[in-house]
Amino acid sequence: MTIGWFEEGSSFQSSLAALIDLLVVEESLPTVLERVVALACDGLGECDLASITTHHNNEYQTIAQTDPIAVTIDEAQYESGSGPCIDAFRHRSLVSVPSMADGDAWPEFRSAARAQGVLSSFSLPMVAGDDERMGALNLYARRDHAFNSVPPAAALLFAKQAAGAVWAARTQERTRDVIEHLEPALSTRDVISTAKGIIMTNEKITPDDAFAVLVSASQRRNVKLRDIAAEVVETGSTPR
Repeated sequence: MTIGWFEEGSSFQSSLAALIDLLVVEESLPTVLERVVALACDGLGECDLASITTHHNNEYQTIAQTDPIAVTIDEAQYESGSGPCIDAFRHRSLVSVPSMADGDAWPEFRSAARAQGVLSSFSLPMVAGDDERMGALNLYARRDHAFNSVPPAAALLFAKQAAGAVWAARTQERTRDVIEHLEPALSTRDVISTAKGIIMTNEKITPDDAFAVLVSASQRRNVKLRDIAAEVVETGSTPR
């Protein structure tokens, strides 16, 4: 059975390959999250709905889903403070509920799931690297024992690759944010440096004294330092 899951051409293998591709392409974080839950539905068991739970500012929240019903089931766990997705996240372990009708753990979760026609679930820890918890991947099905055929090793491998894809997209997003903020700062520094050079030449003064001239003009005229510097660069004159 396990060999079949990893055979080329299987739905699991195709979904896993698509996840790996996400590691080397530049996609926005929301796009990657949407792809992860869609691929989970395609590649793992008889999944009908999927979502991703994360923990931020001491709160659990759903950051991606294939169907609003998944969010309803997730939120029943957040409100009660317990459930498979929370355990998968906290303990970094696979949590399977083969049948909502069997067992009495997490009654609020089971009740919410049955009310939405969901009869089995599979929650997987999304861990990047050794210990970077990215979230929990939640799989829901409308029939009992929908994930019994999924080898735990295959499920955990899928979740590991999903975590890596999300981590890569998040890192790229943060890098882009840093660059967007850095470029104006570097531009401002260059303008001020050029203005200092002009004032030094005009007034035959030191770099520190030239900068003091810019600061004094900025305060006196209540104009931003960068705008004063830009004016100096444009006119070639010392500000008055």
